[in-house]
Amino acid sequence: MTDESVTLIPFTDRAAWDSATAQGLPAQTWGHAAGLTADGMVPELAVVRAQGAQMILPFHRRVFEGAIDIATLPGLSGALVQPDSVAPLAAWSRFAAAQGWVSGYIQLSPLNDTLVPPVPDQIRRTNALFVFDVQAWDIETAVRHHMRRNLKLGARLGATLLVDPSAMAAEFAALQAEHLALSGGSPPFSPKVLDRWFAEPGIIAFGAELDGQIVNIQMGRRHGEWADLHLAGATSEGRDLQAWLIWQALGVLRVQGVRFINIGGYGVEGDGLHWMKSRLGAAEHPLRAVLQVYDQARYDQLCAQSGADPQAMFFPQYRAPKAG
Repeated sequence: MTDESVTLIPFTDRAAWDSATAQGLPAQTWGHAAGLTADGMVPELAVVRAQGAQMILPFHRRVFEGAIDIATLPGLSGALVQPDSVAPLAAWSRFAAAQGWVSGYIQLSPLNDTLVPPVPDQIRRTNALFVFDVQAWDIETAVRHHMRRNLKLGARLGATLLVDPSAMAAEFAALQAEHLALSGGSPPFSPKVLDRWFAEPGIIAFGAELDGQIVNIQMGRRHGEWADLHLAGATSEGRDLQAWLIWQALGVLRVQGVRFINIGGYGVEGDGLHWMKSRLGAAEHPLRAVLQVYDQARYDQLCAQSGADPQAMFFPQYRAPKAG
């Protein structure tokens, strides 16, 4: 199709990456990708144009039994399609098939939460993202009444707000590990990745300090009129300050000219994090991914050989935990 084009930009070409993502989202930036290289990931950026629409797709290649599949870079931004159109997704599927790749997991941005992918692609909702339009946000009308007490907790406890990322960089990895251990989880990124992110321009962090100790940190990245707060760390005491700290961050970022703030999702629908975020007055966007198979025969072969549980909600299926 003559009106289609796919341009791949390697991580090493920062100028081209920066240019392509100038109007993009925080986790599509070169600085976000730079942190991921600390663990050996090799980020790439695809710019796909088709039928008057464009898709910005930050991704990495993965190898499984000699086959290559791709996935969007971890983060809240995913792939951004403007204007809403399935054409770039279809063009990318044809391109990937021509490369000999097997499958692709493409997380969509919150701006594309109503986009319907073309057959035979599949769509899957895995979570939700909560996004504030802080220029229109009004605490008196947006926040549910029974959340007001949570938002005032920091003042009652005498918490101090920290806004300098360099003052929190050394504390974050340990705080995040402690925070996730309380719910049986483990950090998604190594300390090396976190150190690299804290060293990159565009990083944002907000901390709560009690009696000289940092007890909660929310960190993320700002790019243009968007900001992501996608990672958190807290002590058992500091967890109760999460709503207060997010509220403080909203006020600071609004004054700085940020319009949209993505505070991420939750663990399991209906859990405490879901409850808290849904009552802050943010718009809830479904977190969706497009599941593409580029080589059906090879995909089926890998699934059969892998011993993966066919009932597992996993994509690609051959990467699912083994049955039993």
